[in-house]
Amino acid sequence: MKIFLSAILFIVVTQAILPAQIYHFNKLTVEEGLNDGDMHAIGQDKYGYMWFGSLGGLSRFNGRNMEWFTHVPGDTSSIPGSLALSMALDSSGRLWIAFETGLVEYRYGTSSFRRVAAAGETRIDKLLPVGKRKLYMATDKGLGVMDVNTGMVKYYRDVAKDPEQKEWFRTRVFSMASHGDLLYLSAWKGIFVFDTVTERLEKIDIPQLKGVLTSSVAVDSRGNLWLGSYGRIQLLKIPLTGDYQKEAGQKAVSYDRFFSSSEKIINNNVNAIETDIHGKIWVATSIDGLLEYMPETDSFRQHVHKPELKGSPSGDLHRCMFRDRDGLIWLGGNQGMNYFNPARTFFTTIMPFSRDLDTRHRRMARDLTEDRNGNLWFATLDGVSSYSPETGAYTEWNNRLGQPAALWNNSVRGIHRDKKGDIWIATGGGINRFSTGQRKMEFIGNEVLPTVFYFGISEDRKGRLWFCGRDKDGFYWYDPDTDSSGGISAHRHLKVFSGLGGRYFMEDSKGRYWLGTNGGGLGMYDPSAGRTRLWTTGDSTPVISGNKVIEIREDRLGWVWVSTDLGITGISPDLNHYRTFTAKTGLPANTTAALRIDSLDRIWVGTTRGITMIDSSRSMFTTFGVRDGLPAATFYEHSGYRAVNGDFIFPSVNGYVRFDPLKFREDNSPLRCYLSEVRVLNEKYPVKGEPSELKQLRFRPDENTFTLELTALHYENPGQVWYAFKLDGFDKEWTYTQQYRAHYTRVPGGNYTFRYKATVNPAGWDVPENVLAITVDTVFYKTAWFLTLIVLMAGMLLYGVYRYRLQQQQQMLELRGKSQMLEKEKALVMYENLKQQLNPHFLFNSLTSLRSLIRGRPEMAGDFLDGLSRIYRYILKNREKETVLLSEEISFTETYIKLQQTRFPRGFYVNMRIRPDCLDRKIAPVTLQNLVENAIKHNLIDAESPLVVNIFTKDNYIIVENNLQPKEFVETSNRQGLQHLHSLYAYLSDQPLAAGSREGFYRVKVPLIGGETAE
Repeated sequence: MKIFLSAILFIVVTQAILPAQIYHFNKLTVEEGLNDGDMHAIGQDKYGYMWFGSLGGLSRFNGRNMEWFTHVPGDTSSIPGSLALSMALDSSGRLWIAFETGLVEYRYGTSSFRRVAAAGETRIDKLLPVGKRKLYMATDKGLGVMDVNTGMVKYYRDVAKDPEQKEWFRTRVFSMASHGDLLYLSAWKGIFVFDTVTERLEKIDIPQLKGVLTSSVAVDSRGNLWLGSYGRIQLLKIPLTGDYQKEAGQKAVSYDRFFSSSEKIINNNVNAIETDIHGKIWVATSIDGLLEYMPETDSFRQHVHKPELKGSPSGDLHRCMFRDRDGLIWLGGNQGMNYFNPARTFFTTIMPFSRDLDTRHRRMARDLTEDRNGNLWFATLDGVSSYSPETGAYTEWNNRLGQPAALWNNSVRGIHRDKKGDIWIATGGGINRFSTGQRKMEFIGNEVLPTVFYFGISEDRKGRLWFCGRDKDGFYWYDPDTDSSGGISAHRHLKVFSGLGGRYFMEDSKGRYWLGTNGGGLGMYDPSAGRTRLWTTGDSTPVISGNKVIEIREDRLGWVWVSTDLGITGISPDLNHYRTFTAKTGLPANTTAALRIDSLDRIWVGTTRGITMIDSSRSMFTTFGVRDGLPAATFYEHSGYRAVNGDFIFPSVNGYVRFDPLKFREDNSPLRCYLSEVRVLNEKYPVKGEPSELKQLRFRPDENTFTLELTALHYENPGQVWYAFKLDGFDKEWTYTQQYRAHYTRVPGGNYTFRYKATVNPAGWDVPENVLAITVDTVFYKTAWFLTLIVLMAGMLLYGVYRYRLQQQQQMLELRGKSQMLEKEKALVMYENLKQQLNPHFLFNSLTSLRSLIRGRPEMAGDFLDGLSRIYRYILKNREKETVLLSEEISFTETYIKLQQTRFPRGFYVNMRIRPDCLDRKIAPVTLQNLVENAIKHNLIDAESPLVVNIFTKDNYIIVENNLQPKEFVETSNRQGLQHLHSLYAYLSDQPLAAGSREGFYRVKVPLIGGETAE
């Protein structure tokens, strides 16, 4: 036996003070947005948002964000400057809030409050809606009621006629509960029952409450009246059967024994009594935390704050309690808000030890096993402990300085029960075995197994134990039947894995051995084929996700799944197929540990960021974290365990997590999903009314970049919510995401429909859908009316030019009376030139092209119109000039050519080669345009036989030539155009204008005026 420096068997048998944590309490504090942590009232509005009343005012919570409301002096639309004591939602969805100084109604949409003047400044401790119109009030003036439709308030003390009734109605009322047509009142002078039909009040005589002030009252689903006291603890249950008003004293059952002191500690109050969705009673106290009534044993279970359990309540003082529409129980106290789901107890927590959890890392859980008596055996960083779920007792084995050794080493990595019932323990220094028959801890020496560092113990189908060690062979076996053992270095085939270090061993359904190593990858040995195989990470394929293997499991299809330090990998050795999941493909983290597969073939894997369930299709991932009841989110380096009853138990850094995987079903219940905020260009966009009720939105053209924020109410874990949205008319497909904001940028003007919905089950989207109509106004120059206006203006312009032509024609006719023939001929030529410039076909063809562009290609219509305007601006500018610069004429002609190429996008080409030294020469206005127009007029234009016009300078001429492919009929030709050009240039230049056809081309040579250019 190895002797430590000073260690002894340290055995502790004690009654557990840390039972399994049953419910997970979520918490809201100032850090989560509360305006302060001193809670006094809880409510829920018609949208499902939670409201909290505290010393600082009111907070509204949507599961993600908190909104504050405080008193503003002089602002009558703000809340009163006193404490909120109660909240109630009436049948029409109106939210009423009772204060120490009166009653107010919350105004949806305006985020303001309306004070009910008829209620005065009365202190109202409790609100209770009954029917469609009545809101009963427990006040310091006694019982009151308000008609929510008319706003009229009545205090029964003021209307009662009977002296005894009047006296009873004068007593202050603290709380109320309804049961049919009756209200049960806890009041200053005792317990009363009020008939809402006859409006009569009767007192219930309860001797046990003599001298005790009752502060809380409730009726459970079994028809029991529950009463809680104030100042001196008292909790009673009275069955509402028979003549209970006379027999209440005999029927009352007291539960004082479940409180912290039978002497009834002063100021230990029952502050609230609530029923859950199953009718079970919950009691909130000032000292004893939260009490849960267990009807099967007629007893209470206590839920108090435990620093070592993150899922326990944040404190033991609870002033108010509320059950929301989804069944969650909300608790308000001096530590903020706590809330939990009493119907969901999926995860429970078991600690490795009963005490000293914050010393020697005793929270850290490692491996575990279960003995034949149902006791759990825990392998920990501080030895071994045995826990009895039945009695709650713990027994410890660990080493302490100065005492004999209890184990080879306190660092215990693995633990396993063999088929004989003995417990085998793998430590950092060797193997221990606890003989259940002799109740003795044994040390296994080198003659059986090497005394090295061990990670774990597994068992094959023949009952042989496999020990996975860090050193030497790495894997060792022991056969309990023959009491023989050995290492893999002596095995003919397995020796190839020797020295890699052992982490985990598994034999699959086909008898193959799977060996997970401590950094050397995954090995497989097939005894039937006598072959081995090793998978590692690296450049080769196939590979596994990581070389350090934690656990190995086989699914129903024969795939072997491996958890590693870098993700999980599935291997189908028969099909040679592989699948790997990491943080990039669905896992919350790459580092994985415990891995188990349930009977529905779903994979459960512990990671350093929670537990993830991968469905049987291996496509959907559900992740659980601290908000779901886990004591910690970190599961690191240790395998999981399947209990005898089928539960999975995973070790974490803060205890063991136990759960029944078959209790988990995908939640297909619909979520209330709302539009909670609109932002434009990252600034909050003001909307009229409550965003949740918006049916349509209208944005200006410059507001076409916007964000729509969605809120789905899932208070237990908002991180599990999936959103789906689509902007019809903009999005082609639905977007599925866990991001709650829908961003849209540069949305074109138009009408759209925004569709959105939410679920916690991303595999099931058959849930209600919401719609929002969105209009983005169009920029004015892209609107139909503006384009129509442009066409009309162009038409008016062309008509004006046409009218101008007629006027010019009349002026030309007047010139016939001039005496000199040359001037007369010049005028005729100028007149004919203008006539050619303003060819009607060009005008109407241009209008036709413009109309076509407006309909088909509106983005080009403006450019076309600009070109047309430049043409007529040039004509008007130069109509009195005899000549213009060649550079100006070329620029004008290029504009004209572009317009014609809009008409003839294929089959019409113009090539220009103008020497720069010719640009300062002159030419008659619109000469080149007329020649290009003549080429178009007299020749066919076709994509297969294009018309090509070449314009170039040579000698002192500018030459316009085109290939000849003449039309059979030219409708508007009068055969006089070239003759007039001849006459005009005979007048302007000494060099003649020449024209003619040759070798399939038609060429016109136009003399350049002014100066000569050298070749």
